[in-house]
Amino acid sequence: MPAIGGKYLGVHSELICANSAYFSRDANQGRTHYGFPGVEETVLNCYINWLYTGTICSKEGLLGLPGVEDPEYVALAKLYNLSKQIEDSNFAGAVTNAFLTKLRERKSSSSKALPGVSCIALVFSSGAPTDKLAQLILEAYARDGNLSDLRDKKAPIHPVFMHELACLLLETRAKPNNTGGLQRLDQCDFHQHPRGAACDVENRPRKRKRV
Repeated sequence: MPAIGGKYLGVHSELICANSAYFSRDANQGRTHYGFPGVEETVLNCYINWLYTGTICSKEGLLGLPGVEDPEYVALAKLYNLSKQIEDSNFAGAVTNAFLTKLRERKSSSSKALPGVSCIALVFSSGAPTDKLAQLILEAYARDGNLSDLRDKKAPIHPVFMHELACLLLETRAKPNNTGGLQRLDQCDFHQHPRGAACDVENRPRKRKRV
């Protein structure tokens, strides 16, 4: 049972190694303790909870993010960054699914906001703009976005996001059939498996929900 983080967080080796290429590779070398500088304990706990229950705990308040433009978007961005760090594609897909679900829920909820500058900075500072979650955020703004929500914030908008969004908007205008709201997006387009391949994220025999 490996220990994760500065505080002992025990996880069964068979479970975490079956999901994470990072842990599987190191376990074969006899390593049993891991540190993740800069990763909050609550984020690690959310991942461990998902391993055992299939539930992503990302609702407001659970990750200690009061005052952020939308805490759940930021929480999901942190969880996604962790999934890349530990090389768990199934967890990355589950987080992306939750992110897309939240984007779609905007239509029927009182909160109409898209991911804000804090979430965008987390995603675009930690990976390439071709990263799956980065692509989903770009699609959300290209299809349903209003940049006035971002201009009102004091923090600067990530320049790579602005460049990629401009390019995507031009492409969308050139391809009228590519328009449509978020409801028309296929969540598998934002998973890490090849297009058309069997989806391990959806085939896992556990419930998927956010709490």
